[in-house]
Amino acid sequence: MELTSAERWERLHTQSPLDTMPVVLFDNLVSAKLIDRTYLESEADATLLLEKLLKSYQTFKADSVSLNYSMSEINQVLGGESKVTHPNTSRSIVAYPAQALDDVAALPELALETLPVTLRLRQAIEHFLNETHGEVPVRLHFRGPFSMVAGLIESEKILRGMRRDPEGLHAALAYTTQLATQLVECFSDLAPIIYNISDPVASGSLISHKQYEAFAFPYTQQLVETLHQQNQRVHLHICGNTERALPLIQQTGVDAFSMDQVVDVAKAFEMTDHQLLLMGNVDPVKFFLEGTPEEIKQEVERIAQAAKDAKGTLILAPGCDLPYDTPIEQIQAFMEAARACS
Repeated sequence: MELTSAERWERLHTQSPLDTMPVVLFDNLVSAKLIDRTYLESEADATLLLEKLLKSYQTFKADSVSLNYSMSEINQVLGGESKVTHPNTSRSIVAYPAQALDDVAALPELALETLPVTLRLRQAIEHFLNETHGEVPVRLHFRGPFSMVAGLIESEKILRGMRRDPEGLHAALAYTTQLATQLVECFSDLAPIIYNISDPVASGSLISHKQYEAFAFPYTQQLVETLHQQNQRVHLHICGNTERALPLIQQTGVDAFSMDQVVDVAKAFEMTDHQLLLMGNVDPVKFFLEGTPEEIKQEVERIAQAAKDAKGTLILAPGCDLPYDTPIEQIQAFMEAARACS
C-alpha cells in the first residue's frame, strides 16, 4: 500500500515499515519561479505563499514543502533595518536593534502571534494542509537560538563575546531561545509540520568545536526538548563541515540532521554510530544549479551507494537551499533519481 508523505514521515520516525524513504527538497526560493514571481513577491502575500506551496507539491511531489520564517522581520520589529539586495534572495539585515550583547537580553518581549509574517505563514499553512488533506507536511524553517542572536547584533560581536563576554552571550541566548520557543508555539496547533532549525552561524567553518559545545549545543538541546514535549518533529541544518560536532548534534535529540555537501556520508554515520537519522547532501550549486540531469543522477546514486555501503539510513536531499535560478529540469532529475534510489 502506498503511504502518504505524512504517513511516511511518521513511520520513519517511529521505526515502522515504509513503502519508500522520504525525499526532501529545500525549494523555498526556486519554487517562486513556478508561479512566475520573484522570491520576495512570493513571500509577501499569504495567497501567493499558498500558490507556491501547492505548485511545488504538484510539480515535484517531494515529501514536504518548505516555508521560511524571516529573521529580518523580527529584526525590524525590534528596531533594526533590512533592505532588498536582490528580489530572489531574502532581505539583508543592515542595522541591528542591539549594539552590545547586554542589549540583546534587554530587548522587549514580542507578541509573535500578531506579526504580519506569522499571520501570513499561518494562513498559507492552514490552507495548504486543508487543500492536501494533511497528506503532506509543511517544513517550517527558522533560525536556531545561536544564529538568531546574529539577527539581532553584528556577528563579529558574538564571536568576540565568546571570548570576552560569555555571560552576556549566554543571556542573549536565553532571550533568543525563548523567542524561538514562542515562534514554534504560534504554529503548534497545526499539523503536520516539521520544524527545521537552521543554524548557519554555528558552522564549523565559523566557530570551534568547543565554542559550539559551550554556546550553540545547550540552547539547541533545550529548544528540541521543548518541541518534543509538545509532540513536535524537529530537524536541524548547519552549514559547513559539521563532522566533529555530529556526536553533540546527536545529543540535541533532533529527529534528523541535514548535512551540508562538504560532509562525508560514511564519516557522518561513523561519527553518530548510525543512531542519528541523516539527510543530504547533493551540492545545490555544483549539481542542481550548474550540473546536467545526468550528472545529478550520478551524484544521487553515488551518495545513496555511500549510505548503503555504510549501512546507514539516509534521506536524500540537497545539501542546502536550492538557488532561485536552479533549472526546474534539474530538480525533476533529482526527484526521479532519488525516488529510484529510495
